[in-house]
Amino acid sequence: MAGARPGAAKLLDLYAARETETVLKQQAETQARLAELLGKQVEAGAAAQVELTQARINLNTTRLALQDAQRQTCEARAQLAGRSGARDRVGRGGVHSRAGRFPTELTTLEVRRRRR
Repeated sequence: MAGARPGAAKLLDLYAARETETVLKQQAETQARLAELLGKQVEAGAAAQVELTQARINLNTTRLALQDAQRQTCEARAQLAGRSGARDRVGRGGVHSRAGRFPTELTTLEVRRRRR
């Protein structure tokens, strides 16, 4: 974005992060439905367990990518707020609050990934 105004670049960063978040939410919902259906097929003997395992891995990978996109959205909002003089609201439930964003379920693998 050479030559673009700094504020415009920050706004585009926020837009891109939000769009990515939206797409990943839809993808996670679709993959969750797929995993559910595959689970039923495995129970009925119409699909192999390995297919269900792969579907669950794909779903978890998408969920991790979604969490990263949500983080990027928060960061982009904070940077944009900093440029607009709204820094006093950042972190106090205003622009950059993460309240309600912490996942309620974490697998051991997800915890290990977050520590890195």
